[in-house]
Amino acid sequence: MSKFAIIGMAGRFPEADTPDELFENLLKGKSSFRPLTTEEIENSPYSRDNNFVSITSTLRNVYGLDNELFKGTSKNSSKNL
Repeated sequence: MSKFAIIGMAGRFPEADTPDELFENLLKGKSSFRPLTTEEIENSPYSRDNNFVSITSTLRNVYGLDNELFKGTSKNSSKNL
């Protein structure tokens, strides 16, 4: 059996930029969802769909995503988030 130690963690989550912030939000029962603004709804290509729900849960600073790591472009990465 091999022994190993986790010496650090990282992550970005809606309404939390670190695992510690995520944990605090969970303890507080904080929701990571919010209603879309009128502008966001108007700019959404999906807003005319009958199944469209005007709620979002997004990451802050999606342009800081490591696109090369995920083999995508900045434009595609921000669309997927």
